[in-house]
Amino acid sequence: MVYKRSGNAIILRPELGENIVECLKRLMNEEGLLSASVVGIGGTSDAKIGLYDLDKKKYDFRQVNKFSEITSIVGNLSRKNGEPYVHLHVTLFNEDGLTGGHLASATVSATAEIYVTATDIKAEREAYEPLGLNHLAFEDAKIVKINK
Repeated sequence: MVYKRSGNAIILRPELGENIVECLKRLMNEEGLLSASVVGIGGTSDAKIGLYDLDKKKYDFRQVNKFSEITSIVGNLSRKNGEPYVHLHVTLFNEDGLTGGHLASATVSATAEIYVTATDIKAEREAYEPLGLNHLAFEDAKIVKINK
C-alpha cells in the first residue's frame, strides 16, 4: 500500500492484489489512529459482502468474483480491545447490476483510492447484545435522550 498523510487527512492507495480491509487495519497501526471516517472508489474482482440478519444475529455473506467497479466505499475505523476495527459498506457495479452491503474484504484488481479522515476521539467497539453487533462506545460521552 502507498499512502500520504497531511494533518488528519490521509490518502491511501492499496496496490494490485492487496485487500482493502487489511490495508486499513495496517494503516491504523502504522499511524496510531484512534478513529476515522473512510470514503473510497476503485475496482475489485474478489469481494465478500454481507447483509445482517436481525433474527439470526449474524451476517449472511456472499462472494462477488467478477470484475466490479467499487462505486462507493463508506465507513469508519475504530478499535476493539485495542485492535483495529474496520466497518465499511460498499456498492459494487458489474454487468449484473448494482449490489452492496457490509464489506468484509475486497482485493484490488484495478485501483483503489481511499480517503481517510482521522479524529482524536478514542472510539472502542463493545458488544451490543440486543442486536448481537459491536457498536461504538466512547469515554466521557455526552448522552442526550430523544423522545420517541
